[in-house]
Amino acid sequence: MNNQPPAFEFPPVVKPLLLEALGKPFMAYVLGATEEEVEQWFANEGDDFGSPQQTHALRQLHVVLHAHGDSDPGLRQFNLSRILGLYQSEQDTTLVNVLRMIATGEAFAPVVLNEATEALALLVRDAYPLYLLPEDGSRFPHSFRSLYQHPTREAFETLALREDAFVKLFPKGDEHLGDSASTLRSTGQGGGVQLSMLAETLIGSGWNAARMHSSGLPSLHAHTRSTIEQLDTLRSALQNKTAKVPVRIAFTGVLLNSDEPIDLGWGILRKLDSRDHHLVPRSTAGKLSGAGTDGVTVTIDYGGEVILDTTLEYRIQLKDLLPGDTWPVELRGYERTQELTECIQLGALLSQEPSAQETVMVIPAWFYTHDPLAQGLNMSWNDVRSGKGFIPKQIDANTASAWKEFTVAVEANRTKYVDVAIRRTLRASVERRDPSDVLVDAIIAWENLFGSRKGESTLRICGSLAWLLEADKARRFQLRSELGKLYDARSNVVHGNKELASSELVPQAQRALAVAIDALRVMFTSRLDLLNELKTGDDRSNRLLMGG
Repeated sequence: MNNQPPAFEFPPVVKPLLLEALGKPFMAYVLGATEEEVEQWFANEGDDFGSPQQTHALRQLHVVLHAHGDSDPGLRQFNLSRILGLYQSEQDTTLVNVLRMIATGEAFAPVVLNEATEALALLVRDAYPLYLLPEDGSRFPHSFRSLYQHPTREAFETLALREDAFVKLFPKGDEHLGDSASTLRSTGQGGGVQLSMLAETLIGSGWNAARMHSSGLPSLHAHTRSTIEQLDTLRSALQNKTAKVPVRIAFTGVLLNSDEPIDLGWGILRKLDSRDHHLVPRSTAGKLSGAGTDGVTVTIDYGGEVILDTTLEYRIQLKDLLPGDTWPVELRGYERTQELTECIQLGALLSQEPSAQETVMVIPAWFYTHDPLAQGLNMSWNDVRSGKGFIPKQIDANTASAWKEFTVAVEANRTKYVDVAIRRTLRASVERRDPSDVLVDAIIAWENLFGSRKGESTLRICGSLAWLLEADKARRFQLRSELGKLYDARSNVVHGNKELASSELVPQAQRALAVAIDALRVMFTSRLDLLNELKTGDDRSNRLLMGG
């Protein structure tokens, strides 16, 4: 007598539906197979998968999908993760892991929970498969829908509150909300944190951090390790110890020829690759092709071509931000991110030869700042297409070396006293579309470098720039005269004294910007004394005009 169960007949729509709803990575993990084996099963006509145990587990997935699936993909994913994440007391794990045990014959060893990290690792084990489900378009990974009912959650909370750091975070409970706290963080994020949601939050941020280092979806081991790191980072910040979080910034406008990363000391510049694709905002999709005076056609993606990987010191204050309050100075780590972005951009500008006919424009496309307490991805991005037009450029080894040299020099030597000059020069180069705005920004940069409340501004500023940029006396005199005319043109624009024709205004704006770039290039190479020793434009201009 044949006691084998009858062959399971899948309806015709099941395979496409399984692929759409569950995806190959999830199915491979649950069935204990490879994605290639899953792909082959989809291509075959038969319905059996590998061993009878794997086929049985597949049948159960089919039942769950048809019982709890929904025509709306977002609602379907919510229902699937909720059902598959249900805790099964007999097996001491979630339903999805029970199905994996059926398919593989593997069982989980009992775990004795003595520390919060052990409880958190067990929760990651039970939540991990749900993060392999296809994304539903919300840019948030699948949270562990049933974590609240998981008994290990309460064990984690009990063990966490044995540590002084977490007692500091959750000093008292609310009758309705439970233990909670209001936080402000150096990532620019803030808000309430509940103890009952802490494990879920750390698991989600652990997944996001692990994806930053993975060309595909992270393994269970990587997810677990990364989640424990989130707990460690949070603990260190609460103890006022040094803690850092990763920051990733994407730039467009240029292509790197070499796959070799550029080590800046405080960050790594590299090509955008598969580790970054999940972070690229959909709204930035699109490409731009162009050829410069060198005749080389270059195509770039608006969503980014070059990545800066760096870090940010992670700090926390336990307080609310009340109406009228400003963000605490010691928590403005996001300002450091902006400074590094400017260093990258200015380094590219200064690395050009002074005689270059076209500006190398390195444009920030998006920013990701990791935060262990963030819900979802802490991102912002720019609409590059709405900015100033640009010609994409390819960066060869020599140019990349110069870019690195100038970027490092700018980061090491810039001071707050020339921030206006740096930012106005970058705005004129990258953002401003109207030539009158370019002219005004460029000359504001001149004024920040060498302006003074004393004496005649035009003579002081233009004379200082001439002394800085020209060694020959005759050429210095000619340059001072030329710069004076540009300064007058700026005054006419600002005060509305004279309307300049585009044919006249465009070259004047370009020349004023080139002078600002040339001045910064000299100051960040051969005249570091003007940056490191002097605070004001008055002092800098005095030194130059006195022949120093």
